[in-house]
Amino acid sequence: MICPTSPISQQSPFSPASERGPSGAAEAKPVVRTFLAGVLLSSLALFACQPVESGSYLALVGGNVLDGSGAPPHEEWTVLIRDSVIEAVGADVRIPRGAERLDITGLTVLPGLIDMHAHMYAMRGNQFEAYPSLFLAGGVTTAFSPADFDPEGMIALRESVAAGMAVGPRILTAGPYFDAEPSVVPWIEGVSGPEEVRAKLAEWKDRIDAAKIYSSLPDAEMGFLIHDAHAAGLKVTGHLGGPVHTRRAIELGIDGLEHGIF
Repeated sequence: MICPTSPISQQSPFSPASERGPSGAAEAKPVVRTFLAGVLLSSLALFACQPVESGSYLALVGGNVLDGSGAPPHEEWTVLIRDSVIEAVGADVRIPRGAERLDITGLTVLPGLIDMHAHMYAMRGNQFEAYPSLFLAGGVTTAFSPADFDPEGMIALRESVAAGMAVGPRILTAGPYFDAEPSVVPWIEGVSGPEEVRAKLAEWKDRIDAAKIYSSLPDAEMGFLIHDAHAAGLKVTGHLGGPVHTRRAIELGIDGLEHGIF
């Protein structure tokens, strides 16, 4: 399928973190929300998300192109796609004989957006059928879900999209929430003590792209979770507001904050 990625956009926003002790003894650094830069031009989301046969070309012709560099829009450019990979972009792109042409005059192609807080569930449960297409329709080609209602289902969806079996943005997921037992959210399975939080992370660490702390996780559990997650090459983000406040979470090494500052 055309749309989720381009050849230079494969690095996760959650690249391996340096190790840090569970006490947070290392020097605290400011938390910075990092967005991937330099994403190559994506297709027109759902407009160009169509099956492409191996070896075939699709040319988006006559549209305006925003290249993501801050330069003004390039008018009447062509975007040439081969086997779901953008091969050439410019005003004088040679279109191979037999290529499918899609006239996008009056439309604008821009770099794919990365949604850094993209749950795929709602009050009534999973939205695996509706939300992936809606993200694409909004120009989102990579979506990070900071923990899920159904982490197993989300991982299955991530793999289906990656294999071309489902339509959707490239998916990154934090898997299950890490919260104290009992959680304020009835369906979150909480943990009791450092050993349980470490065991839960050990169970999931090889299948998730980051880890997500929820509001009631205590200081000690948070420290061990961040330490073990960093050792596994995972970043940690959190929905705080409980026993551990922002400054302490930063001292412990948290990488991101969700829903503002508490």
